[in-house]
Amino acid sequence: KEGKKAGKLVKDRGVDLIGTIQERLEDLKDKGRELAKQGEDLKSEVKDAMTGKKEKLTDEAKSKIDSVLAHIEEIQERGRAATASIRKEFKNLPKKT
Repeated sequence: KEGKKAGKLVKDRGVDLIGTIQERLEDLKDKGRELAKQGEDLKSEVKDAMTGKKEKLTDEAKSKIDSVLAHIEEIQERGRAATASIRKEFKNLPKKT
């Protein structure tokens, strides 16, 4: 009799424990799904933020490159003018005989 009572008690506690574990597993699955969704949402937010910053940085880089190239062209033009001036001066020198 005592053994049957103990067996029933163990069985009942085991069934209760299995039920509790299954409930907790379901809770964990739900939380996992929620975290996965939050992760996807965060990923989208970061991607959107980075896209905006990428475009801004690209525009700034283009502007700086244009400015540098214009400066280089100006320097080249001054060099050409200086070369032309020097050549003109040498052409006007009297030749030694």
